[in-house]
Amino acid sequence: MTKAGAARLFRAKSKGGNILCGGAMIRISLPYIYNLAMALEKLSEIKQEDKISNHWIALAWANISLDQLFNKSVFSSSLRSSRVSAVRMMEELDGFANENDADKTFGFDWHAFNNLFIQFKTIFLAELETLNAHFVTQKRGYDTMALIDYAEVIFPPELTAKVPESIPDIREAGKCIAFELNTAAAFHLHRAHEAVLHQYFDAVTGGKPRPSSRNIGDYLNALKQYNVGEPK
Repeated sequence: MTKAGAARLFRAKSKGGNILCGGAMIRISLPYIYNLAMALEKLSEIKQEDKISNHWIALAWANISLDQLFNKSVFSSSLRSSRVSAVRMMEELDGFANENDADKTFGFDWHAFNNLFIQFKTIFLAELETLNAHFVTQKRGYDTMALIDYAEVIFPPELTAKVPESIPDIREAGKCIAFELNTAAAFHLHRAHEAVLHQYFDAVTGGKPRPSSRNIGDYLNALKQYNVGEPK
């Protein structure tokens, strides 16, 4: 890659990405963490006597990775202790990228940068220890991703077509099961049960007026009064 190409890479702007997701719960992209470590550790392979032009790609990759992590990622607001060192590193990396002499070596400037890099890693690793990152263990035979994202797949496929209003509660129940919030799971499953019962009531009564409340007991009593539906 030419220096001009590397310079453009330095200034590339992030447009979304796997880690930029919305919502209260965010799935961490483990490959992103791995690639971040790879980009930064590439800097440790550089020697003072190396030509700067031979490492433009590595410098650009590290600079972009730091910029995305501290300025554009979902983690940015939580990374505070290591931010000062990260900003100083980005400034230094940008300075190397703007070096016009293709034959110039890093020299003693790289020794100073390497000390900064070691300082950053020490603070950064300590800060990572404080972040809340948890692994969701599998619940019996259920696929964890299915429970969290689309738990309706656990139920018969006709549920989505016949009672679409039950799906939001089914999905919330799946999340609760995945995170072992059993009481909350029961709440959402009963709400889904209510939605199914309402549709069932309409079907077996031929469209008679529904009870005024959502209460399951009221619906069951109304079904008994109309003498319709399967008691089971």
